[in-house]
Amino acid sequence: MKYIKEMINTFNKDKQYIIIPRHNYINGNPVIFPWGKREKLLKLKNDEKGKMIISEADKIKYVSVSKDMLIDIDTKEDYKKLGV
Repeated sequence: MKYIKEMINTFNKDKQYIIIPRHNYINGNPVIFPWGKREKLLKLKNDEKGKMIISEADKIKYVSVSKDMLIDIDTKEDYKKLGV
């Protein structure tokens, strides 16, 4: 939870930036997108990822997190793999 708060605080300092959690140069989730990226995000189809939008962005900030923050849960199957 402390990493989520840190990401939110980082975002609140300048809401023009995409905020990405990162551990040892590996990006994770969740990603915080600024309001200005909303339309592009809504236009993504099927399983297109926000990575497309991130790759085009020039305003990105990274928040250093622990390795366990790099888990991506998109489906029920992903959740089941966690064994929670």
